[in-house]
Amino acid sequence: MLENSTKLHHVTLRVKNLEMMTKFYTETIGLTIREQEEKRVMLGTNMDIVELITDDEFILAERDFQGLYHLAIRVPKERDLGQLLFHFRDVNYSIDGAGDHGYSQALYMHDPEGNGIEIYNDRPISDWTIHEDGTIDAYTDPVNIENLIQGINPNDWNGLPSETDLGHVHLQISDITAARKFYLDGLGFDLKTDMGHAIFISKRGYHHDLGINQWLGIMPVLPKNRTGLDKVSFTVGSADVLRFSNEIESMMKKVNDNTYQITDPSSIVLEFIVK
Repeated sequence: MLENSTKLHHVTLRVKNLEMMTKFYTETIGLTIREQEEKRVMLGTNMDIVELITDDEFILAERDFQGLYHLAIRVPKERDLGQLLFHFRDVNYSIDGAGDHGYSQALYMHDPEGNGIEIYNDRPISDWTIHEDGTIDAYTDPVNIENLIQGINPNDWNGLPSETDLGHVHLQISDITAARKFYLDGLGFDLKTDMGHAIFISKRGYHHDLGINQWLGIMPVLPKNRTGLDKVSFTVGSADVLRFSNEIESMMKKVNDNTYQITDPSSIVLEFIVK
């Protein structure tokens, strides 16, 4: 079962137009290029965050599939959200909305190929409502935009701060019951917030490493030749933590000496890198 050494590392997206998507994530979102090959780009800050891969076979996804609801980029300070709002104004980019979730404040948007993005900042843990059983209250209220932009110099934009990382990934699936069994009972994630048709799970007491929802009802599995989520990658302290039931282990594939992959009931690939 997964232990508290498990940490979210990066998300991999299959894209149709690698040049356009790289430009968006660097110039609009503010990430930097960490590695670049002909058909692959790793983007991030001091840490890997989003990997983009392309292939001539990839077709732009034309409808909702099971897979990515959004990837969530976590910035270190509340003022970073205000700085982003001025930057988006300057590059003429419109966000979809914003939400105050109690433990965090978030901005929501989509990339040019339709992948959902959240950029958020956590409030101090002392401000979270944490119950004795470890579950955490969550809600969605409007964000006070005036507070975010107060005292911000629009000319101070210099990309996302170096401490920015991948805070969580939110998945959309068609069977929340199967997801509960797989992620909670099978892999050993802890349930932090339960909304019925959506669960928010983590290790180490965080509000969520993964969000998983069934809000869009029945959706097909994402074909391998469609753009969208390719895999979600985690790091673990040792391969010893990747010991599960026979049923779960039958789904696990060893990629190399340090990398293992498990495919969930919605055909979403989870990658575990031993570091």
